[in-house]
Amino acid sequence: MRVGLFMQPAHHPRENPTLALERDLQLIEHLDTLGFDEAWIGEHHSTGWETIASPDIFIMAAAARTRHIKLGSGVVPLALHHPLLVADNYVLLDHLTRGRVMLGMGPGGGLPSDPYVFGLDGETQHRRYVATLDAVAQLLTSTEPLSLETEWFTLRDAVLQLRPYTHPHMPLALVTGTNRDTLERIGRYGTRWFVGTSPDKFDEAWEIVERSAQEVGRVAERSNAYLPVTMHLAESREQALDDIRAGAARERYDFSSPVTGAPLPDIPREAWAEHLAERPTSLIGTPGDALEKIRALRAKTGAGGLLIASKEWASREAIWKSYELFARFVMPELRGSLEGLKKAEAVARQLVKQRS
Repeated sequence: MRVGLFMQPAHHPRENPTLALERDLQLIEHLDTLGFDEAWIGEHHSTGWETIASPDIFIMAAAARTRHIKLGSGVVPLALHHPLLVADNYVLLDHLTRGRVMLGMGPGGGLPSDPYVFGLDGETQHRRYVATLDAVAQLLTSTEPLSLETEWFTLRDAVLQLRPYTHPHMPLALVTGTNRDTLERIGRYGTRWFVGTSPDKFDEAWEIVERSAQEVGRVAERSNAYLPVTMHLAESREQALDDIRAGAARERYDFSSPVTGAPLPDIPREAWAEHLAERPTSLIGTPGDALEKIRALRAKTGAGGLLIASKEWASREAIWKSYELFARFVMPELRGSLEGLKKAEAVARQLVKQRS
């Protein structure tokens, strides 16, 4: 199972932004050492909380400080970008990182204020997104010069000078919940899917992906779906809850509701951590708790990717310890890398028993 980080990021606007960005880079270095597969970097232009405006620039900085982890955009809001620039920039990154880059794309509606500051309404944003996505896909997969005239961009005999370093191109990912246009393109183009709907509605959306793939002769793989989760692990469930109690409430009550417009929870602020921990997509507790929930999610959906949202709910030491616990005790179980060790130990135990 692929394990990736989703870094919005979300930092309090009353703290030093330079140091916050440095912490983000150091966290990715830490995950590279721990053996995480991927890190996906968000793009935002408003609110004062989510401060990475260019995932490709951040990815290049992170690539220079890491060795193995793959780095992707999570996501490029295509309604704001010309398709030739998107394709050109990520193909260049594909070469410079020797195949460690991934391109995640979406309409860009994660923060309501992002399209607002660009003067975009929802309908225009969606039209731009669909047109740009189709153009990016064609540029990455064909060397035929592409000419297009849309309401907001023009291409005249456009062709990528550099072909992708990764064959046939870097991994692509799209984010959506139940939007039919995007689900159809996930199936048609064979992209990965950042799942934006609840596990209970996964199968309904997957039917659209599968049917669209069949129409163009593809086989849709559930392993290409990523389930978004939040996580904080500690030696005990009580310790995990204590670690995040103040930070999780601060993000939910001081950021999500008043800044992004998310409905204010009908739950006392001091009880938010316990409420959060009960969700099927919240891995809050011990490594054993996390593994139990992941197995349940995987059994329900068949998804092959886990996307852990980066949260600064606790101290730096507690956050890094949480990822370390996940890498030591959860990731090996997900990858089946303990089977040989367990069998070898069983053989040794049996031998000692026979000789005693």
